[in-house]
Amino acid sequence: MKHPSFAIAGILLALLLGALVWTQTGFAGSELPAGAGLTGVLSPSYDKPVHNWRVCADLGVGVVPGLGIRRQRFRLCHSAGWRVQVYCLQPSRPAPRLDTFCSRSGEATYWCGNGIQNLREYRLEETPPPTPTPPAPTGTPAPPTATPTPGPPRQTRPGGPDFVGWFSQAALETLSDVWQGLASHFSAPVTPTASATLESAPASEAGMMFNGIDFSDRSKRIRITIFPPDKHVNKGKPIIISFTPGVRCQYSDHRGCVSTLQAAGGNPVTFLSVHSGVRGEGQALRHALEGTSLRGAGYPVSKVLSNLEALDGAEVVITQGKKRIEGLTLVAVSRIPPKWVNSYLGQPMDAALPFATTLDPRLAADPNLQQLVIETCGWRIPGERGAAKVPSTSASIYLGVIQVKP
Repeated sequence: MKHPSFAIAGILLALLLGALVWTQTGFAGSELPAGAGLTGVLSPSYDKPVHNWRVCADLGVGVVPGLGIRRQRFRLCHSAGWRVQVYCLQPSRPAPRLDTFCSRSGEATYWCGNGIQNLREYRLEETPPPTPTPPAPTGTPAPPTATPTPGPPRQTRPGGPDFVGWFSQAALETLSDVWQGLASHFSAPVTPTASATLESAPASEAGMMFNGIDFSDRSKRIRITIFPPDKHVNKGKPIIISFTPGVRCQYSDHRGCVSTLQAAGGNPVTFLSVHSGVRGEGQALRHALEGTSLRGAGYPVSKVLSNLEALDGAEVVITQGKKRIEGLTLVAVSRIPPKWVNSYLGQPMDAALPFATTLDPRLAADPNLQQLVIETCGWRIPGERGAAKVPSTSASIYLGVIQVKP
């Protein structure tokens, strides 16, 4: 008589295979949620870049260590000094070509384009060298030269998966976990290869205060509630952005990425980046502005622009624990269209808002007051010019500026 656990595993495997076949008829999302790694030694996700991974070598078809399955394998390289080995997850789809650029969509999964196989990391080859410590100065130091300090670079796009991409990835990763459990039951354990341990030094959190709300406090969740002036947007219902503050901004972290910048008038700007997409912290705002369909935004561009104008001057309330801050207003909320998305994301953080203001002067706030800027991604609107050249769930950028009511 067979062990009951094998019968249960067989039933589960059959159900998951059915779900997997169904999801193969769709396309993978542009940025997918994190999932557990399969096997091998994976590099720490908190330091690995998200975008601009390049397929730099074809390793051929071979056995994936720890899985015992034969798959097409590749090497991914990053200009920052990372090199990882990956294998194809979806043999029924075309494999990526050499020099294709991919994005990390989870702890160990990489997306290289719609209709192309997702890749899964199984070995870390190389990490960036540590930053050398400068030698101690000797003799009489030269007088300092006034040099402007560039703002912090952007870490990732604040986008996330659409519904089809999220379901497809969840089915693939669940199936992979089941396969790993079955394979490990019948095979000898694999001795993992040692890898370097990376530590992340927290960014400076001084000055992360906005009208009494401490954006450096990670022990309390922050809720930003926007109250539409009428039923024109979100049927008049409040729009809630709820998150735990953090210094990093990857979809899998499920945090709001907070930076403090300096405005031209001398007052600090608190810059908050939240991910849209399924289960994203900025999803409620994105949905209220552009609607939702299975494969993208639900409203045409004209409706989206109308919603943006309707939210200008909306009342805002921010809570953190027992603290509640009222008397705030949404000065303006603007949309960066697809043709400007890559230019915007290429700006350092301190240049992002000035760049957006040149496109939409409504974002110009009172420089004598503190500003809270909220950033999230929009989804692709079918037929919009330039939308096909950017990821489907990072096809536009929404920026909202909040200040105390004048």
